[in-house]
Amino acid sequence: MSLKNGLRILVENRNLGRKAFNIDQTIVLFNNKLNQRLSWSRNEINKIFIDGDKWLDQVINNQPIKGVSEQVKNDFINKLADLVMATDLVVQIKNSAGKNVKIAIDVTSNKTELEDKLRKIKGYPTKNMVSKANKNIPEVRTQIGIDKHLILLLNNTKNLLPSHETLLNAIYSFAESPSVTRATDLTNLEPKDRYNWRVEYEADPERMWKKYSQSFNTKPSALLSLEAAKHALRENHTPKAVLNMLTQEPQYREYLRRDGGDRTRADTHAQGMLAKAQAELELARVNDAGAIAQVIQMVLDKYGEPKEDGSIEFLGNTLKFSATESEMLVQDIKSGAITFHIKDGQLLKYNPNSDLRAKMNAIKKTILETPEQEQNPGKQRSVRKGR
Repeated sequence: MSLKNGLRILVENRNLGRKAFNIDQTIVLFNNKLNQRLSWSRNEINKIFIDGDKWLDQVINNQPIKGVSEQVKNDFINKLADLVMATDLVVQIKNSAGKNVKIAIDVTSNKTELEDKLRKIKGYPTKNMVSKANKNIPEVRTQIGIDKHLILLLNNTKNLLPSHETLLNAIYSFAESPSVTRATDLTNLEPKDRYNWRVEYEADPERMWKKYSQSFNTKPSALLSLEAAKHALRENHTPKAVLNMLTQEPQYREYLRRDGGDRTRADTHAQGMLAKAQAELELARVNDAGAIAQVIQMVLDKYGEPKEDGSIEFLGNTLKFSATESEMLVQDIKSGAITFHIKDGQLLKYNPNSDLRAKMNAIKKTILETPEQEQNPGKQRSVRKGR
């Protein structure tokens, strides 16, 4: 999720987004008041819209843009607003006095750009700029109907982004301020104030259903629901959240309709679907683990060194493999974390979502493709333990 898309999702979910730019009026305004910035933007806009230059000239010369959808026009003018006056999107909220406040928001992850962006939206020259190209930005903003302008500095890493509530607090706080422009740094946040995508999705079962069912929408209803549930469980959502998500699936809704709103049969159906998804995933995990254990055995047979305590061990580039009579382990060398663990026939540690399976497949391929003469017969010892 990009910074800008993440912000758009937020304002769409909260119904804050506003279409701020009429394409004809805005381009004419840019041409009259921010002509130098518009000229600088032409090269960049042409990289995204092949006819961008032509569209600009048509509007400036009072000619209609023909054969272009409203969506493309909207995308075009929004991108132009970003390039000319540092505006990724516009939101409208009510302040504590009940007044509607329109706020232009620009997002960046580059801390060195923050001061320059703030100077730009204030209408001042940015660093190393000798022209007065930014001078009319405040006037243009007002003519478009925008009351305030906010620059947000965010981390460009998913698990370090601010939560939706943190973002909303920053926007609403600015709406209450007498300031017209502001730059807000949201990069150094406590974990509780960061974006937790699982919590965000789990709070909205309809959104969860759309996300996890969209890849399987060509399947019959029962298979669609099962695959969506498995997909959500693989993403580490709680069983409770997945059960809640399944209230959005077609068969659940059909049972509700047939039974006049009585949830008994629908809930039983959803619980059965969840249980089946969990069982299939666990079976796949165990089968996966068995295949991985076979590769570990191959590694130790070929490269393992016996230890005084009777165990056998091999230290690879990134992984450490070891086994005893009753135990088999794989450990990440850098972090020290155990990524695979079988003891007394029980699978204690293995996350199917990790990259361990891919690593093991690559190792197996290498071993199988290694010429026989390169093997060391002295290390052909079996430790088929820990299964």
